Formats: sequence, C-alpha cells, structure tokens
Amino acid sequence: MNGPLTLGELRPNKGPLAAQALAACSARTYTATVSAEITQLLTALPGIIVLVNDSGTVEYVSPAAMPLSLVRDDRLRSSRLRKFIDDVRVSGRPGSRDWDLKRGDDRDEFTVHASPFRDGSILLTFDDVSE
Repeated sequence: MNGPLTLGELRPNKGPLAAQALAACSARTYTATVSAEITQLLTALPGIIVLVNDSGTVEYVSPAAMPLSLVRDDRLRSSRLRKFIDDVRVSGRPGSRDWDLKRGDDRDEFTVHASPFRDGSILLTFDDVSE
C-alpha cells in the first residue's frame, strides 16, 4: 500500500484487552464524523492522542490528553501544533517535533508525532519526555 491510510481502513482490536480499555476509559469525541469503530480503536490505544480532521477541527481527544487542555472550541490551542499539522498535511508524510507545554510553574516536554491520512485527517500522539 502506498501513502497514508484513510480512517476507514483502520480496524479496531476486538479482543479482551481492547474491550477492557474501552470500558475503563472515557474519551471525548468532538464531532459525529468519527465512527464508533474508530473511537473504540483510538480509546484502546495507550497514551495521549488527538485526531484532527482536514479542516483543523479536533474530532477525538484521548482521556490521557484531557488534563493538558490542548483543545478549545474544537481547535488545538497551540499555534505551533496547528502549524506542525499543516506542514505534515502538505508533505503527506509522518513527522515528529519537540513541543513544550507550560502550565503555571510547570513545564512538560513532549515529542509529538503526526501521522497523516488520505482524507486529510492527522493523528497526533504525544510522548512525554519531561525529566
């Protein structure tokens, strides 16, 4: 297969681990365009995950991402993340960037990975690299 996948090509793990993860987590789906099957798949994945559609609207935020307040009015709050998504969308290739999040006196450091899909959606995953 050449190029990125479409969201419709993803298939969730229907095993017991995925069911446990789905039952244990409460994710937020922002729009009705994310199918129940995709939401189940994303919820079963560990870590901080955000799905942004081709127009920049956030469609999914994982439970682990909620405390970071990454989203306001269905958009990513960080202009640096929005620019990163635009760059990945234009290139059509996955990318990674270092990104800092300041919250009061706290500063969290992440490596953010962006994976594009053919429909223009971008899946962001965040690795916490704070010391």
